[in-house]
Amino acid sequence: MRVAFITAEFPTTHPNAGGLATYVARMSSLLAQRGIETHVFVPAAISRCSVVDAVVVNEVGPHRSFWSMLADVTGRSWRVRHSGVSNALAQLRVSWGLARALKNVERSNGKFDWLQSCDYKSSGLFLTFGRRVHLVRCSAALDLWQAARSE
Repeated sequence: MRVAFITAEFPTTHPNAGGLATYVARMSSLLAQRGIETHVFVPAAISRCSVVDAVVVNEVGPHRSFWSMLADVTGRSWRVRHSGVSNALAQLRVSWGLARALKNVERSNGKFDWLQSCDYKSSGLFLTFGRRVHLVRCSAALDLWQAARSE
């Protein structure tokens, strides 16, 4: 079995990160200890691959793509920078890069059986699923929780 976590933060890139990084580090390590091939895909300043507690950590650096060019062009405008559009485009660029890195690993090593992404920073936005399970960890879905409780 092969498992991939697609996340916005992990202790290798965010040493002082909070709950999300801690959760992914613990879950991925526990799965790897039980003999499950486990990968983590996380944005970073530079691309590199390492092994941490038997987990393959794929740090995904920035790359040139449609999203990065659009973010660069629109980010130069003061009006766009302060409207939040530039930040949203930057998040799309990171999400696209994570999906591409996952696809590259799958192309050379085979498909993962299941994926887990997080809603934080839209990390799993561009993932393709096929016939596999995709779990999403919702970090801030208070409105969904309240709606479920009221039923």
